[in-house]
Amino acid sequence: MLLAAPEASAEALRHEHAVLTQGGFLEVVAFRSLAFALTLPPPLFIQGIGALGWFCLGLAAVRVGAIHDAAHPVWAALRRWCLPAGVALTVAAALVATLGYLGVIAALARPPGPIMARVLAAGGRASASISASRS
Repeated sequence: MLLAAPEASAEALRHEHAVLTQGGFLEVVAFRSLAFALTLPPPLFIQGIGALGWFCLGLAAVRVGAIHDAAHPVWAALRRWCLPAGVALTVAAALVATLGYLGVIAALARPPGPIMARVLAAGGRASASISASRS
């Protein structure tokens, strides 16, 4: 756990290594529990803000009666404004992703550089040797 933290001191990393390699089961459980308790709150706080926002939107939808009424005017407004915007963003994102994939394909299709050519040649010779030895 601490190995992922860039601010961890050398002493803390040595302690972690010692506990995880030479410690008993209870020591490892205690160490992992403490590390878990120290690393869990920030993500929970960040995710909690988003969850609270969605909860408030749902609560507002219930209070105005939109949840129980499929013909409520808010659904027409969402279809009118949010659906086209969402489709446009999805198409734009798909276009960007497609261009990125095309760039990767182009990079894979070009001839290998001198280092990669030697690696591929060595791999080819090894494959040919193994194939010849089996026949």
